[in-house]
Amino acid sequence: MRPSYQINVLCDESTRETLTKLLFLHTTTIGVRYCTMQRSVMQRQTRFVETPYGRAAVKHCVYADIVRDYVEYESAKQLAEQHNAPLFEVAQAVLQAAKGNEG
Repeated sequence: MRPSYQINVLCDESTRETLTKLLFLHTTTIGVRYCTMQRSVMQRQTRFVETPYGRAAVKHCVYADIVRDYVEYESAKQLAEQHNAPLFEVAQAVLQAAKGNEG
């Protein structure tokens, strides 16, 4: 039995041929399978909230009646570095501020 590996690549239709060529060039494969997929995404917009650490970006996402807020990593990281604070604490403060700004 020979060893095998599976590589999954997600790409736009426009880059499929280029990526197929790279797979043939850089691996020992002699065949590439592909399928077209569809994707549902939440509507999203960037909002800003005030925290004890300063102003931070939050990605506000909505799909039907589902609403989620996600901390923008780079924004929280910058505040954590500025205040020499743990990233986790800053991220929690950002989410708490976002929760207070709902509506």
